[in-house]
Amino acid sequence: MTRTKTTSKTPKGGRARLILERMNTAMASHRHAEAARLFKEGQSCRAIPADGDLAEWLEKSLGTRGTRLLARAFAETPCFFCRNGRESCERCDGDGRLGDAMVCETCLGLGITRCAYCDGSGWVVLDYVPTVLALPVLTSRTNTAIDELKALVRQPIPEPARRNSKEALKRSGATLMTANSLLGVLENTVTAVKRFGDLPSEAQAHANKLVETSVRAATTAEQYVRKTLKRMATQARIMAESSAQDSVELAFATTSAVYYEKLVGSEDYSSTSLDHPFLRKAMSQYREGKKKKRNTSDGTVKGQGT
Repeated sequence: MTRTKTTSKTPKGGRARLILERMNTAMASHRHAEAARLFKEGQSCRAIPADGDLAEWLEKSLGTRGTRLLARAFAETPCFFCRNGRESCERCDGDGRLGDAMVCETCLGLGITRCAYCDGSGWVVLDYVPTVLALPVLTSRTNTAIDELKALVRQPIPEPARRNSKEALKRSGATLMTANSLLGVLENTVTAVKRFGDLPSEAQAHANKLVETSVRAATTAEQYVRKTLKRMATQARIMAESSAQDSVELAFATTSAVYYEKLVGSEDYSSTSLDHPFLRKAMSQYREGKKKKRNTSDGTVKGQGT
């Protein structure tokens, strides 16, 4: 059976039909990245309208269900520059240390950092997504990340171990990086909603709710991150007390323990891959808002009691 190829000589309507057929097949098979790529290809050859004229075309060509499938395809298209939101730390070349005994603060001694392109989310940036689908895509990603964070914080943090202590530290580090990647998704939500600007009232209310739920989830996750860092500090202390390691490894374990203990008590994680400055700012504003609301409520109650 001969497959028809899309060429520059194919009539515009024919190209659109071919791309649409292939795109629908990819979406039905959950080949999300392929479906998104075909859509962008259709826009580049003008078989699919540009973003400004897209809403009507989506309704006519895909319908409500097809548009939802397309939004899901874009929502689950992975980042082009990393794997699962992580990349080897450039500062230490993935070694986790600078010299023999200094912890690489960029990657927390783990040798990996969150991807600078997708902020650790693991998904393609929102700029790649058609404007009309941006809010549905953001909603899908945010809800997925919050659900995964809720599941993560219910899991016990790996216990410190005297045997296979390096592996135990790696397990805690992996848990930390998973939480960090999900926080990257939530930070993307905060920054994206700001970039949206003024939206229709219903969409704006929905976007604001996304930010609020993201911040609440991040607040819970932050406590889990600190507990994980504390567990990593304990594990590093155990390694520093081991007589089975050479002097260089003992020195690195000691400096790692001191470093993780310092992070547990810090107000933020600036200069490390744990730092999410826009999310941190939104969390601070959320706490201040709750504090003001509580103070106002307390003042009202006291006024009623006098």
